[in-house]
This record gives sequence, C-alpha cells and structure tokens, in this order.
Amino acid sequence: MFETTCTKKFLSEKQVAQRLGVSKVTVRRWRWSGRECPPHIRVGTKLVKYPAAEFEAWLDAMRAGEIVAGTPKTQAL
Repeated sequence: MFETTCTKKFLSEKQVAQRLGVSKVTVRRWRWSGRECPPHIRVGTKLVKYPAAEFEAWLDAMRAGEIVAGTPKTQAL
C-alpha cells in the first residue's frame, strides 16, 4: 500500500486488532455496543480509522489498568 504522511497518522481496523491480539470482529463489537474501545473516527458511511497518537494513549491507559478493553464504559459523574 502506498503510504503518505497522512495515512501514517491513522491505523486501520486490522492494524488495531493485530496490536490488541483480537479479531477485527471483536473491535467492531466493542465499537457497536458502546463498550470501551480505542478512539476512532468514521470516514464516510463504512470506513473507520483510528488516530495513531490517540490509540497509543488509550493503549497506555489500558496497560496502566485505568481502562479494560471490551468492558462497559463508565459514566462520568
């Protein structure tokens, strides 16, 4: 795939799934069900991209135990 500086700033659903060690379907389920999932943006009606910097910050929070992927999101008080 041809990569420009623009495409390097975003991760695909496949890349996110690989980094997390889960399937693309699992990542989609987390997103659709409103569960804790990586920050994402929708491009058009079908394409979903994950900002790389925000994904890394989310991953750091997960590693620190601040969040658990796939669990219901907690509501802010």
